[in-house]
Amino acid sequence: MPKFYTAYGEKPPTVPNNPGNKEEVTYSERRNEQGHPYLVKTGVRNTYEERQSMKGEYDIYNMLERFANGDTSVMRSNAQYIDATKMPSNFHEAYNIMTSQREKFDALPVEIKQKFGSDWVQWASQSGTEDWLEKMGIKEEVKNENGES
Repeated sequence: MPKFYTAYGEKPPTVPNNPGNKEEVTYSERRNEQGHPYLVKTGVRNTYEERQSMKGEYDIYNMLERFANGDTSVMRSNAQYIDATKMPSNFHEAYNIMTSQREKFDALPVEIKQKFGSDWVQWASQSGTEDWLEKMGIKEEVKNENGES
């Protein structure tokens, strides 16, 4: 019969978590004579030491002390926030997004594609800029109070 634990009764047994490995093996990709990729062990990184080396930078007491001594670089004023809900979570999702963007570029009229040198990478990299909006014919002219451009 299952045992039910309450806040006032017997506590469940504690089971330690596996903290992982202190070291991480690094690999590099190589190709054989037929062009097929394979991995080769290139080294070992001590991830525990890497994290410990940054410990002082992220200690809240050190940060507050630096700020009290006049170091305002501790408080980032240029923080940026983004909506990452639609960010790809793996390579395949990212590739599919890029493919769909390429298909959108391919569907554009030839005249617009020529403005970007018929290069979809140039089109995608300029996306959202003033120049891109103008080339796409989306940018609206700003009119002054007299209705003039």
